[in-house]
Amino acid sequence: MINILVVEDEDLALRYCINALRKVDSEIEPIPAKSAEDAFAILEQFSIDGAFIDIKLPGISGLEFADKIRKIDKYHLLPIIFATGEDHNCPEIYQQYRNHDYIQKPFTKDVFIRKSTRFIEAIKTQNRVINKKEERIILLQTDTGDFRVALLDILYIDKTPLRKIRIITRGQELLRSYTSFQAILAEINDENLVYCNQSCIVNIPTIEKIVNITHKTWDIHFYNAPGIKCPLSYKYHAEVTDKWHSMVDQDDS
Repeated sequence: MINILVVEDEDLALRYCINALRKVDSEIEPIPAKSAEDAFAILEQFSIDGAFIDIKLPGISGLEFADKIRKIDKYHLLPIIFATGEDHNCPEIYQQYRNHDYIQKPFTKDVFIRKSTRFIEAIKTQNRVINKKEERIILLQTDTGDFRVALLDILYIDKTPLRKIRIITRGQELLRSYTSFQAILAEINDENLVYCNQSCIVNIPTIEKIVNITHKTWDIHFYNAPGIKCPLSYKYHAEVTDKWHSMVDQDDS
């Protein structure tokens, strides 16, 4: 079963989410909570695969709750959808809280089903990747100190115009005084980090989709990181897509 934590203080909205999620996929087990405090107890009692979180909760807000979740080792990659009556669809929210998406209140059936279906598929894919590959923690040296980062949290690495190496993760942007890509690749030492253009390296297992922009350019989008993307050039397209498709095929087999 896929355990989905649903944190919602309004009874009607809570019942709607639970019933709708059960209709989306028979493997889903929604687990309700009416406050962040109740949700923390559930996180300790159950193994949670994803969470729907209302932003406006009594006491600890949904955003504060998400921030605390990210500090729990077991849940720092937990897929999250926010429910909100306001427009929180902006890169800053995605970057800070690494939420998969958001659903606008009041809910409409079509939007809820579409977004929750995509959400569940992302959870299934992430679970397959994590189960097949033991999670590694990488110690990265940056200009502001050493950071421990989960390998599956690293989305891509590129160069800035100011001759810095920029490491983009689901939760933060890390800068490092210029060093070669070869040195970074040797330091991380993982075969799934490959070039996607001349000045960018992508982490293949984190790719959700590749979107064609022109006949020779594409954008790479990532699981549980809406609003974050990196360019894929014609020169590296075949290598990246072949490796990505091979990984997806293995996961589906």
